[in-house]
Amino acid sequence: KKVVDDYGNFDVIFCSSILDHSSSIKNFFNFFNKILKNNGILIVEVPDNTKSIKQGNAIFFWEEHRFYFTINSLLNIAKFNKFYKKKLIQYKYPQEDFINAIFCKKNNNLDEIKKKQVNPLVKFNNKFLQFKKKSNKIIDYYKKNNYKIYLFGAGHNSIKFIFFYNLNKIIDNVIDDNPKKFNYLVPSTNINITNSDILKESKTNKILIINGASIKNETKIFQSLKNKFTGKIIKFKSIYTASNKFIFKND
Repeated sequence: KKVVDDYGNFDVIFCSSILDHSSSIKNFFNFFNKILKNNGILIVEVPDNTKSIKQGNAIFFWEEHRFYFTINSLLNIAKFNKFYKKKLIQYKYPQEDFINAIFCKKNNNLDEIKKKQVNPLVKFNNKFLQFKKKSNKIIDYYKKNNYKIYLFGAGHNSIKFIFFYNLNKIIDNVIDDNPKKFNYLVPSTNINITNSDILKESKTNKILIINGASIKNETKIFQSLKNKFTGKIIKFKSIYTASNKFIFKND
């Protein structure tokens, strides 16, 4: 009411990465229903989690996201709350795509609620459990063959990877070249965060590096780290299911 009193009703409202952070979907749509004109347009942008769900990608869960969407679920939820699709645009990225949905308040039979599908989270759970089972064998292989295991990147994706796959006693160090992160521990573990110079100082000849930083720059990251070694056996893997180097990928 205060917004409408101060500014009047709006023709177009664009909301980027707000719905997935909201505490109430109903309140979200009610608010915009009240401040939009009757013929107004609401543009909602949210991450599209379809790819991650199909891949069994556990690290897409994020502490700041309350809700997770596919195209089907976003359109259905909007329609339940009296917003109807005019147009939908999907932006493709290596690991997580984005949906831009353009909604109007009036229903001119522009869309119908999609038919009920098999719960995609059942498939996600099965895939994730397969990876988790495989993770024990793969990590055991590297440990038995005397590899030092380093995780590159001390961001939230790396932390989720450690805990979803129970690797807090397996990872030797987390590497990050941001000096503000040096000499700290990964939360709730005894894993040190250090810079990449530790790779040159390592006394072992066998090293496994798992990328937890940007998937887009993965090749550059591996090449940069490779230059820090001489005469060592190095394996490069990734925490990302979309990567062809995903550590638990089925061969």
